[in-house]
Amino acid sequence: MADEIHLPQDRDKWPISQIENGCFQAICHLLDLHYLSKEPLLSALGFTQNEATSITQELMATRGKGMANKALGMWGTSHRKNNVGALKKIVKRTMRRDDVFCVIKNWEKLPVCHGCGINLQEQVHENHPDRDGTTQ
Repeated sequence: MADEIHLPQDRDKWPISQIENGCFQAICHLLDLHYLSKEPLLSALGFTQNEATSITQELMATRGKGMANKALGMWGTSHRKNNVGALKKIVKRTMRRDDVFCVIKNWEKLPVCHGCGINLQEQVHENHPDRDGTTQ
């Protein structure tokens, strides 16, 4: 296939845009709960004061709802080529958001990336029931 997306097996190296949409929205919803973070999202992602002010003013009408979606969208497509691994480090170490980290880790365990349709290798264990109830 000419338009097939080739991504590394290690999801830490995947671009933010390849996170499955439902998981991405869950991550954004949790990050919008800014009072749970040790450090503010925009600061943790390395936005300048001017950039942070601009984003904050733009989302003032929504009281910050949607800030994580906008910030991660900008951050993930920046010239620095930020990826899932970088986001995990920031969420875990800088922001100290274990709840968000767990959502990302759960997404990494999905056997199929629903956002891009890539089938990932799923390990089959002996005596593991198949869909029809038989063991392999």
